[in-house]
Amino acid sequence: MRQPLNNRFALKARRRELRRSLTVAEARLWSCLQRDRLGWKFRRQHSIGPFIVDFYCPSGRLAIELDGTAHDSESASYYDHKRSEYLREKGVRVIRFVNDDAIRNLEGVLHMIRAELSAVERDRASNGDENHTTPPANEAAAPKAHNHTTPPACAGTPPHERRGSLGASPPVKEHSRADNRTSRKGSAQR
Repeated sequence: MRQPLNNRFALKARRRELRRSLTVAEARLWSCLQRDRLGWKFRRQHSIGPFIVDFYCPSGRLAIELDGTAHDSESASYYDHKRSEYLREKGVRVIRFVNDDAIRNLEGVLHMIRAELSAVERDRASNGDENHTTPPANEAAAPKAHNHTTPPACAGTPPHERRGSLGASPPVKEHSRADNRTSRKGSAQR
């Protein structure tokens, strides 16, 4: 029997665990995405194949990843690259931000997400598909040229050099996911 591409049962417990333990950056971005502020529906901690993405817009086939300091190592960067490559092969656009951007420059992050979703709409309009709730059949086979894994201003820059890449105030020390949890009511847990 063929495994489903999205939300595999084997990853259900891990997805649930990640949803219960959002970082501060994930919580801030999710508070905007879940309120339909961008006009698109998003899911958090959604699995695609063997991977779990931080946020996913099914109708736009857009994955959003927030990277903390754990992504700064060479091996983590390589893993992230391979993961993004896999997602693009499945027709999913991927954009990545450092946690500091979601904390200090949330509007800039939302602006870049809007721009990516606008590109999705333009691509669909040029293909004659005005309905943004269902991706065109050919979209899964061929990702569009708008794919990128970092904001354009810092493309090609290693993650550890991208702090504050959206023009926000100077970088702040990031904490690991375990140190940067929020409870369901939003208060920090240590």
